[in-house]
Amino acid sequence: MIDEFLDAKRQNGAAEAYLRTLRYHLNPFRERFRTGIGNVTTADLDTWLRALGHSNRTRKNVLVSLVTLFRFARGLGYLPKNIPTEAEGVARPKAKSGAIGILTPAELRTILHSADTEERQTYFALGAFTGIRAAELSRLEWKEIDLRRRYIEIAAAKAKTAARRLVPVCDALYGWLLPNSDRTGLIFSSQRSAERLVEWAGKQIGRWPKNALRHSFVSYRVAQTQNVAQVALEAGNSPQMIFANYRELVTQEAAEEWFSIKPAREPTNIVGIGRAA
Repeated sequence: MIDEFLDAKRQNGAAEAYLRTLRYHLNPFRERFRTGIGNVTTADLDTWLRALGHSNRTRKNVLVSLVTLFRFARGLGYLPKNIPTEAEGVARPKAKSGAIGILTPAELRTILHSADTEERQTYFALGAFTGIRAAELSRLEWKEIDLRRRYIEIAAAKAKTAARRLVPVCDALYGWLLPNSDRTGLIFSSQRSAERLVEWAGKQIGRWPKNALRHSFVSYRVAQTQNVAQVALEAGNSPQMIFANYRELVTQEAAEEWFSIKPAREPTNIVGIGRAA
């Protein structure tokens, strides 16, 4: 059942990152329940999930994958039609919501103006001014950055959500990227380089909140646009997810300061577009 499910997802164009997550969640389930999917009860699933020893958030994520699998099985007729599946009967754990940590405009300015390599400048400019996920950044190529039309394409095959989206390039980001507009190939050598870059940035400002660049972008972008739906599209999330996980209240003045951090020497051929697109 799991193999059939994964094959269908792959044929429908699911991103490899999403497929890896599904395998990570479902392979232990496969090992534990060596039986037909119709024989697995809500009580079985609840007991198994609790025994995994995961955090509530991780347990909730595994359950989401299980629900998707069971609904797929129901759609193919392996489970009774028109009634909730056993997986849907499992109570979802409540993930503890810790305080969202974001960077201040002053901290971002310190990081960008201290960045002494092209890799550092590019990574933190892209993360701060687009909110693109670290995993998506690791797969991004220079050809997917269109500075003339001011957008970055996140292809469906490279997106966490397996949905293509266009992320606008603001004036500040344009300034940081323009010197490398003739580059080709992958922007970053590997996903592991992000850990090294973040470690360096944390030393510059004395801290590094979890998911700092994405949290910061969404928070400042919402304050700037006053439009959660628009920011959700740019970030590749639902408005509900933005409110639940990424949005920290900041002032519009702070947002304007965030999106105005440009290189000390701006390119002479930059064409202004006012506020960040």
